[in-house]
Amino acid sequence: MLIDAGKGTHLRIAGGSIMVLTVAAQALVIGFYWWHDLTGSHLHIKLAVLSFGGWCLAGIALLLGRLLTPYISFIAPGAVLAGSIWAALEYMRQQGTPHWPWVDLLAITETLLMLAVAPVTGAWLAGWGSRRRRRSPSSDVKAMAQVFD
Repeated sequence: MLIDAGKGTHLRIAGGSIMVLTVAAQALVIGFYWWHDLTGSHLHIKLAVLSFGGWCLAGIALLLGRLLTPYISFIAPGAVLAGSIWAALEYMRQQGTPHWPWVDLLAITETLLMLAVAPVTGAWLAGWGSRRRRRSPSSDVKAMAQVFD
């Protein structure tokens, strides 16, 4: 049985790769803060809760990517990206610094990308690849031919 690589396989592989790399990065960061929690700030618990919320959003993006057209289903990753940017800018505004320290802004943006944007984007790509594979007319023809062989 041959796999048709043009019907969403590359999208599913890219989405799965992004999700696996995101899980590994989240595990390393949460484990690092758990191991080095000398002050009792429990930052690892906060990061774990935020990453869980990001994966819940990723599940919604996976369903939207699989069920809706790509132009409509892109609302989920786009909204998460816009929300992450807004949250980073709002945090910097609340700090009250007259000039924004770009290092802090980059650190906040990097954290939000790892916690929310990367899982949602990977799940959306995997869902979109599954939709393309499910909707392709050639897969129906192959299935019918395999049934009657």
